[in-house]
Amino acid sequence: MNLIDIILVVNLCYRCHNKEIEDILKNSAHRNLDCISCHEGFEKFPHPKKKVRCKICHGEVAKFFERSVHYDKLGCSDCHGKHRITVFEIYTKKLSISDICAGCHTEEGNNYKNSIHYLALKKGANDAPSCVDCHSEHHVLSSETEGSPVYYKNVPKTCAQCHENKAITDKYGISPRRLSSYLSSYHGIFLEKGIPYVANCISCHTPHFILPAEDKRSSIHPDNLPKTCSKCHPKADFSVTKGKIHIEVKPQSAPHVFAVRVFYIIFISILVSGFVIHIIFDFIKFIKNRRSHE
Repeated sequence: MNLIDIILVVNLCYRCHNKEIEDILKNSAHRNLDCISCHEGFEKFPHPKKKVRCKICHGEVAKFFERSVHYDKLGCSDCHGKHRITVFEIYTKKLSISDICAGCHTEEGNNYKNSIHYLALKKGANDAPSCVDCHSEHHVLSSETEGSPVYYKNVPKTCAQCHENKAITDKYGISPRRLSSYLSSYHGIFLEKGIPYVANCISCHTPHFILPAEDKRSSIHPDNLPKTCSKCHPKADFSVTKGKIHIEVKPQSAPHVFAVRVFYIIFISILVSGFVIHIIFDFIKFIKNRRSHE
């Protein structure tokens, strides 16, 4: 079909369809496309019963979407719109992602909108995560699926995209090394061993209603820690919650732990060195004895 034919077909579309669609398209990501680029075969009347085939242009995205939990439940237009196609790369559009997801996931959406992540995003911190930063955009998988970024074993690595990123932690003044300090803890060690019921990030911080420890509503506020920890440790002595979590072994943050670590490093180094020296002298003695018997 040549350019003249395309123009004729598009003009025919507006005989029946509101011409406001043309104005909407001008402000859309698809502003350089015409009607029949998406509505293939619709130049005939009555229109055939065909769906818009986005994968004509977005083939790779379609492959991811076809393997997601949303496939056969949602269409592209349910999230991106029909004619006013939304692009989420810019921060102001990133804010609207939670609105779209909350259309189906109401409780999660409400919790997220009261979280530190959403509030930071609203203040202009465009590094703050929205739904798709944790769940991915098109390849959205169940939390029970091993390949999902929110699968229990993958949660710490998903959170670490920001919380182990020095550029982000320095920029916003948030605590660094959250993954490495978690992995060196009891919980982290056993998670790496594949124990599914061990606490990960969302076990303590919750999946969506994430708040700093200073906020009295936070699940990790000192007053709320007994309740949070009792989900796994119902009979525990909660004086343990007075200690620091995510300990970084530094003189400033954990002087006693640091002193013990330094002592053991020096002690074990001396011990190993002594073993090595003993073995060397023993080997020399063995060689001398062997030569004397030859």
